[in-house]
Formats: sequence, C-alpha cells, structure tokens
Amino acid sequence: MASTNNKNSQYEYKLQVAGNQYMDHFTLYKNSTVPDRTLYAGNGLIMPRMGRDVLSNNSCDVESFLFGVGSTNLVNPMAPITPQINHINSLNICKRGELIMPQPNWFDETDIQRPLIYRQ
Repeated sequence: MASTNNKNSQYEYKLQVAGNQYMDHFTLYKNSTVPDRTLYAGNGLIMPRMGRDVLSNNSCDVESFLFGVGSTNLVNPMAPITPQINHINSLNICKRGELIMPQPNWFDETDIQRPLIYRQ
C-alpha cells in the first residue's frame, strides 16, 4: 500500500536534508564557538566564555600537572611544566572616570566634634 502522508513525500525529504546540512554547517563552523579575536571584558562588559587554548598554549600539560596526572609514575617521571600563558588585552566600551577623593576636613577629628560630652 502506498503512503499518502506528507512525511514520505520527496519535497519533505529534501527539506529535512537541507535543514540537517544547515545545522551541520552551523555546528561545524569554527567561529560559532571560538572567536577570531579574544579579549578580556573591560569596563561595562560581562566576562565571556573562553576555551582553554585561548588562555595558554600548553593548557593540557598544565591541567595534567595541576590534577597530578603522572605524578606517581616511577618509570617515566613527569618533567617540570612551564606554562606558556597568552597575553590577552582588555576591551573597554566606556571610559572610567577619575576617582575623586574628598579632602580631609576638620570634622574628621573626633575630639572636636562634641567638645562638652564625655569630658571629665
């Protein structure tokens, strides 16, 4: 018996294949998850999600050292790790004003504020 449902039509099949190819293109597109330029959040921004390869060049070695992977290997002891940290600049979208501190005044001294109270 032939199916008369729309799911089995050739047009519907082509739509599903095109949708799957679009999703594959989006999920396999490198810049959808890793930006081409990474900056720390500056003034007025929230810190973005950063991958481990952005922060250092040998992130897997550093993580293995911190977790102690291979620390009990007596046959091939682990060599000391020197992290290769990447220098990342900050992105500021607004200027931070200069901090203005008030000048000290004569009210800061506690002895002269209430001269007649608690004097013996």
